[in-house]
Amino acid sequence: MSFKVRVVLFDLDDTLYDHSYHITSAISALREKHAFLQDYPLEHLTQLSHKLLEEVHAKLLKGEISLEDARRIRWQKFLEIFRQEENHDPITFGAFYLNAYYESERVVPGSIELLKTLKKDFSIGIISNNLLAEQIEKMKRLGISEYIDFFAISEEVGAAKPDRKIFDVAIERSRYSAEETVLIGDSWENDIVGALNAGIRPIWLNRNNAESPDPRIAEISSLEPSEDVIRHILNEIPTPHITNPDPTSA
Repeated sequence: MSFKVRVVLFDLDDTLYDHSYHITSAISALREKHAFLQDYPLEHLTQLSHKLLEEVHAKLLKGEISLEDARRIRWQKFLEIFRQEENHDPITFGAFYLNAYYESERVVPGSIELLKTLKKDFSIGIISNNLLAEQIEKMKRLGISEYIDFFAISEEVGAAKPDRKIFDVAIERSRYSAEETVLIGDSWENDIVGALNAGIRPIWLNRNNAESPDPRIAEISSLEPSEDVIRHILNEIPTPHITNPDPTSA
């Protein structure tokens, strides 16, 4: 049986919200401000920052630490790596980074036009691993809230991608079925594998030209032009069932 697509689910960070760009911009500002960082390539510093962010973010999502503690621990570890913990306060250091991060805030190119076009014919949802208040405020700042019909955020759902529960909650809130839903996301483990295991057809947003783990999965490198993305959304592409061997590690 063929199902008409009724729902388009989006991941938020690095799919609609240009998280990686913000990190790079903020680390660049830190590098310009602090001489001890200028001996290191921007790419190295960005990768290190992102690694430390992922470590504390996992604990944050589990409720093991607060948002304030996550930010402090992240920059404490960062300073310790460069043996600068006695020269800089991690809270002040992190506050400078956060201000630069927000100053560079933007949507992924093509996001607004795509959402605006999809809104005419589809129900649009957000499925994201993060804190509820943070993601709601983020959508407001980006100016995309008016296009979003529903969302499932890990903190309020009590489960994070790729756990099937958060996908099932999103489907329930859409009032349609998994077979009538398409998901667009950048993370293979969290978005693509999670969607497949929930019976949702995924489209992989691969902006970094990474090698696909499975070329049978629909893939796009950009959200523009919107007409091309919508063609992918409307094209029923057979997808295999892929099981993540250890979902807790994704």
